[in-house]
Amino acid sequence: MKRIRFLALVMILSAVGFGGYTALGLEGVAPEVDFKSTVQEYFNDVEKFKYVQTPLEESNLSTIWDRSLELKQFLKGKIKIIQQRRSAFNLNPLLLESKVEFYSCIIDGQNAVIDAVLTEIYQYSSSDIGSSESTRFKFYLTKEALMVQPQIREMYSDDPIGVFRRKGGDVQKLFDDEKRNILSEKKLEEVLEEPIVFMRPLSGSLLSLDRNEMVTYAHNNANTRPSQWGNFDDNGGDCTNFVSQVIYAGSNGVMDSSGDLQWYYNSYNDRAASWTSVSSLFNYLTRNTGRGPQGELATTSMIYYGMQVGDIIQIDFNSDGTFAHSTTIVRFQAGFPTGTLVAAHTSDADNKSINDYVGSKRWIHLTGYER
Repeated sequence: MKRIRFLALVMILSAVGFGGYTALGLEGVAPEVDFKSTVQEYFNDVEKFKYVQTPLEESNLSTIWDRSLELKQFLKGKIKIIQQRRSAFNLNPLLLESKVEFYSCIIDGQNAVIDAVLTEIYQYSSSDIGSSESTRFKFYLTKEALMVQPQIREMYSDDPIGVFRRKGGDVQKLFDDEKRNILSEKKLEEVLEEPIVFMRPLSGSLLSLDRNEMVTYAHNNANTRPSQWGNFDDNGGDCTNFVSQVIYAGSNGVMDSSGDLQWYYNSYNDRAASWTSVSSLFNYLTRNTGRGPQGELATTSMIYYGMQVGDIIQIDFNSDGTFAHSTTIVRFQAGFPTGTLVAAHTSDADNKSINDYVGSKRWIHLTGYER
């Protein structure tokens, strides 16, 4: 089924051609075409470096306004961090297909603001299935009288490194932290032979989650926003909302709206904090002993041998103890945790390697649910 889904997605995007970023909807007045062409050129000249080990040089940043020195330095650092992690874990993804979709272009004299989404389909060298990722970008451009083409004076994206910068993070610190994170995660490539130790006794009233339903839901909705669950992309991110939906799909529609610990969703404005908050979901799962889903922070041996599809990995991008992203496992091979693939929202991903994410991780094993 995964192969069929992957091939279907490739067929849908086949019209845009292999190996390049093809823009959609470039029709319109000349100024709009010029602004969009600059954005298109950015994707061709910068984002492609995620798939090679060649350093991003100044000559590749012709679309960035000369005065935007900080943005240029950030982009160099971003590409370096991505290349560093992909090289360390021998991910070597091959870009198979890509597409740029423009959602809005607001022009005000010499300036423009463009919202666009970049969707990439790729395959890791050690994987037999395709992966996909969709990232939102907001570009701020200007075209002064002497400029041959518009230039990008600022840019934001909802990928982890882009969010890190938007929140004022130090990219050099992120690069240094990543060296330590990679060393820590590389230890999971070592062979571990020890029994699985559960951190708390399992209740006899726990029911098993439907793991097949969970992974099916995750694949089917990794790039969509089902209307019944709302969309929190612009309200802190949709990642934990998506993970909660996956848990719900596997727990036979059970929610928990009573007691001190709650996990439920009635509407956008009527929901438990644990449904959409990274830290609140962790606290709920690891402390809940009654109705609803239950989980535990995984031990090292569990990370090797005890995880299952549908379980959760949360990420601390800043490596400062504040976890800010939730993902759901869609492929796990016992004894080989670095081969784990996940699905997520904001930014959207399916079959993405957990080692392709910057930051430190905590693994949460779902033990079951109670009615």
